[in-house]
Amino acid sequence: MAMGANIGTAVTNTIVALTQSTERDAFRRAFAGATGLLQFTFMLLIMVLIRQKKQFKVRLDGKMNLLLDWDR
Repeated sequence: MAMGANIGTAVTNTIVALTQSTERDAFRRAFAGATGLLQFTFMLLIMVLIRQKKQFKVRLDGKMNLLLDWDR
């Protein structure tokens, strides 16, 4: 849920940067900052999802070992 809010904020920043299109220099700075935040947010999201996938696999493997009793 927190990552969804973070992505929503980054997308909103990009939309707001597009409203600065009347001034060329202000638009460049606003859009560069907004897209930089968006890229950082998506990279963080990818890292979090990979970590959660690994943790889920470890928990699932542990439960499968208990269920199937493969340790003997």
